[in-house]
Amino acid sequence: RNKALVGGTVAVIVVLAGGVIAASRQAARASREAHKAEAVNAFARGVGAAATKDAAQARAEVARLLKLRDAATGYWAGQIEIQSEVVRGLATIAEGKADEGIEILRQAATREDATEKHVVTPGPLLPAREVLANALLDAGKPADALREYETVLTKEPNRLRATGGAGLAAER
Repeated sequence: RNKALVGGTVAVIVVLAGGVIAASRQAARASREAHKAEAVNAFARGVGAAATKDAAQARAEVARLLKLRDAATGYWAGQIEIQSEVVRGLATIAEGKADEGIEILRQAATREDATEKHVVTPGPLLPAREVLANALLDAGKPADALREYETVLTKEPNRLRATGGAGLAAER
């Protein structure tokens, strides 16, 4: 009877250890994937900071995005790089250097356009080209902005903000 108890205890320990190993593997996988979700948060914080003219906070989010990019691999590293460039462009505009910021945004949009969309993602939450179009409109360049909005709508039809922005640009 003691042998059965000891054998059962060993079996329980093995099962528990197996669960711990499986949980450890899941946690490691989750930590490798966490950069994707954190990048979305840093991107949103950076865009928001730039929109409120807090260039220093936007630059801090660029630094965070670059660290996350370094932790990522392949497709996701490229996407996070594009996000960091969008926020960098907006931060540059918030610092009063509109032409330089627009050029950074243009390069980010070109890079995003050249990237194949990942099969399980719906597309960018805020396309770089739409951000570029908004910046052009804000800089008093409605014809250029309209061209960019139309490009966004060709690639990603029915985007509310791109449609609205195109309407504003056409009016001006």
